[in-house]
Amino acid sequence: MHLISNNPYRVLGVLADATVREIIRQANTIKKFLTAGQAPPLDYSFLALGNLNRSIESVDVAVAKLNLDADKMTAALFWFYKGNDITDEPAFDALKTGDIDSALQIWDKQLFTETKENGSRYWNPISEKNYFAFHNYFVASLLSNNSAKISNAISAQLKFLESHFCASFVAKITDRTFKTTTKELQLTFLNEILKEIEQKTINLTLVKLVSILNNNYLVKQDFIKNISRKFTGKITGEIEIACKSRVNKANAAKAGDILYNQTKDDLEQLKIILGVQDYACFNIADKLANEILQCGIDYFEHFKDTDTDPCEHSMKLFILADSMAVGNVAKQSCQKNIMNLHQWNNKKKNILNRLFKIA
Repeated sequence: MHLISNNPYRVLGVLADATVREIIRQANTIKKFLTAGQAPPLDYSFLALGNLNRSIESVDVAVAKLNLDADKMTAALFWFYKGNDITDEPAFDALKTGDIDSALQIWDKQLFTETKENGSRYWNPISEKNYFAFHNYFVASLLSNNSAKISNAISAQLKFLESHFCASFVAKITDRTFKTTTKELQLTFLNEILKEIEQKTINLTLVKLVSILNNNYLVKQDFIKNISRKFTGKITGEIEIACKSRVNKANAAKAGDILYNQTKDDLEQLKIILGVQDYACFNIADKLANEILQCGIDYFEHFKDTDTDPCEHSMKLFILADSMAVGNVAKQSCQKNIMNLHQWNNKKKNILNRLFKIA
């Protein structure tokens, strides 16, 4: 996962709570070894987490990425943090040897309690004794390709970010002048996860991510609003392209096909995430349906009196539009055009049959 494998803290081989002085000192040490053509000494880069091709340039880039507090905070959300020497150091030692499972077991015991009766597990309350384990468990679990484990990890991180213990984490990472809120941190975190989902570098779907938020996290509504804006903005852009393309009515059917293919997945996800009764969802769904419908109408009107039969392609677009529409007005418009086209096509066939009989 890019957020971890190329994390600037990892490139520099330090933990997220490293001071500016420690970061600079470590960067200079690594560059001295690289200049001499030698491998830098073991550090917190945890080479077992994946290949790490360090260079003087990559070290300088990493330092630059940790220059601003906001950037340091974003990077820290996806890197390990020492909250307790007794439990964290053994976990970090395990990671240095490539034993990710042992590290996870150490943090797992602080997060969950398992009942003896049926072996079910439940979350422990987050406290001063284990809050850092919630964060470190999340980072280590993201290295897994197991969707259930990743879902638990994201829940752990959200619990940590929503707790008042997160203030200690922020204070260790940033300068006193840096100001943020719980919601801002959660949004930053979720937006970074969303990027990884879109790039398919994490075994998680957007729908699953939203389902995790159903546990009444503060950030839920703001994050979903941002997602809906993203989807509706993309769909609106595709509608505008189709509208311009069908100015040449001979190309209207092709424009409708492209519009449908470019937007069907986005609309489906939007319907699942928001629900079809949400205004933003049914509004953009009906706009999309109306444009696909109009593509079919324009194509039909252009070819209906020619040797090219537009019925099949126009009917296909009418049916697709009807499948996308949510509101009654849009659906009635689609169904009316489907019915009219059926009638027109049947009338045309009857006329042709009579002409052939006369002939």
